[in-house]
Amino acid sequence: MSTEPRLALVTGASAGIGREITLSLARQGMRVVACARGKRALAALAREAQEESLRVVVFSCDVTREAEVRKLAVFVRRECGGVLDVLVNNAGGHRAFGEFEDLTVADWEQAYALNVLSVVRMTRALLPLLRRSKRAPGIVNLASAVALSPGAFHPHYSAAKAALLNLSVYLAKRYGPEGIRVNAVAPGTITGPAWDRNVAACARDRRMTHAAAERFSRERQLAKIPLRRLGEAADVAAAVAFLASASAAWISGVCIPVDGGATR
Repeated sequence: MSTEPRLALVTGASAGIGREITLSLARQGMRVVACARGKRALAALAREAQEESLRVVVFSCDVTREAEVRKLAVFVRRECGGVLDVLVNNAGGHRAFGEFEDLTVADWEQAYALNVLSVVRMTRALLPLLRRSKRAPGIVNLASAVALSPGAFHPHYSAAKAALLNLSVYLAKRYGPEGIRVNAVAPGTITGPAWDRNVAACARDRRMTHAAAERFSRERQLAKIPLRRLGEAADVAAAVAFLASASAAWISGVCIPVDGGATR
């Protein structure tokens, strides 16, 4: 059994939930390869990790591009011992905002490319490295609470995340006999960059000030959440860290909602 710390790879790692997951795993003693598109944000993450003496290596990669994903897999194989213990597919989101009739087919294609096909690419590329792990290897996919119960807006995003949940269950069944666990986390409303973008869209669409849109959005969301607070990236990172750990070695094929009790 290797005495080296377990190795995790986190996509969409430079901001928001992905950044928090990266730091959380590293603070628990794991080595982490953090990948994202933004080189400047990745450099800032690397500096922060260095200041805390955390073992984080950054790599610029667009997970929607096959060639870049292949380069990332080669990097992990060559520079990190050729063994991967945990893959966290966090990269996701949506470019367009609106209801069903507001969205174009291109909007739907973009949502599926980022939220579903990126996970297909990453899993295909890194599966050989996960197979070499003997230390509770696992995949954690970041879905969304709207995958379980869609809201009034962004059906392309909620449908894509629902497809990701289905894929996660399939992968858990297919690769469980090889010892590879696959689970998902479904965050609810989380403060951070995505929340800020939604507030800005609300302000634009409803012709409100940003402050008014923030109050309106917060009150509307809090009415749905039994715990009566919005989530934080750390709430999601804690759930991911548990599923990634050896403590969850007999957990596979599940989705954990992290939404303050909103999903019933």
